[in-house]
Amino acid sequence: MDKIQRRQLESLRYVTPEELGREVAPFVEVIIRNPEAVKHFSRKKGFLERYQAAQLAFMFKHGATSTADVTVCVLEKDDFDCVLKFIPESGEVVYKPVQLKQLPSHKLNANADIQAEINKLRRYGCSPDLLVAFWINRDVKFDLSRLDLNGLGIEQLWFLGDNPSGELTFHGGLVSDLRSGNCQVRVLRGAITENRRVSFIPKVTSD
Repeated sequence: MDKIQRRQLESLRYVTPEELGREVAPFVEVIIRNPEAVKHFSRKKGFLERYQAAQLAFMFKHGATSTADVTVCVLEKDDFDCVLKFIPESGEVVYKPVQLKQLPSHKLNANADIQAEINKLRRYGCSPDLLVAFWINRDVKFDLSRLDLNGLGIEQLWFLGDNPSGELTFHGGLVSDLRSGNCQVRVLRGAITENRRVSFIPKVTSD
């Protein structure tokens, strides 16, 4: 990250994930429970992105190895949708630009495919500071071993999903780890966080 970008990120206003979550939760609940009633609501995408950003920041804040305070700023730019700010107990503050993506429900787009969406990430080229998070907004199970991550120049890739019980699940990590068949799994149940690692056989492709 160059000095100019860092100064830009330093100047933004950050809030805690809990604060952001409380702010958008009432609106998101209506959107999720009655999507047809709000399908023409112009600010729906913005509320869902803010909710996604809050959950992502909360996940990092309460991760197994996290010793840093984490805050978030939602501000849509050409190269990011939000920024995570990591404030460690000691050491330099870290800023992580994030692109928020979504795999829409079958009802909205039955033809949407997670691999096709991943392929689009290659347009970011070499972006060693960029984190991309997909919200999986459908009842689907996808096999990590079938995903082709070849050519991705981003640092981290995460997949977020929820279920009717309110449980949130995160799969992902460093792209280099995913290419090696190592994935972090984090499950949020209210204020309880479960963390584990899983191994899989990564897809091998030719360049």
